[in-house]
Amino acid sequence: MEFISGYVGAMDLKGDIASLKRSSYIPLVAKTAFFIGSQNQNLNFRTGLGLYADLIKTGEQILEDQASQRRYEGKKDQRMFINLGSDYKLNDKTRFSFEFEKTFFGDLNVDWSINANLRYSF
Repeated sequence: MEFISGYVGAMDLKGDIASLKRSSYIPLVAKTAFFIGSQNQNLNFRTGLGLYADLIKTGEQILEDQASQRRYEGKKDQRMFINLGSDYKLNDKTRFSFEFEKTFFGDLNVDWSINANLRYSF
């Protein structure tokens, strides 16, 4: 199980006929997953299936135009995900990894997330 947190800053977008405001918040998400894979000396592959669960509501949003104002209270969501990743050992201290992830069955889904990184150990 993994816990993910951070900071999402406030937003204030204004147009000619409408505006959107969102308050800042600190998300807290629980992630649990099952992964299977294959590895050899330099190259690893893995695929997984899991669940994200928001433990704290997202920030309140206010949509306003010239005639009305609508408030949307933050919400919690649960969604499943699939993940496909690989990493390659370049040398004893350096690895390159690449991952694809898609979430579904939730209200706040991510179509595709792509993550690439270069990790140096010292």
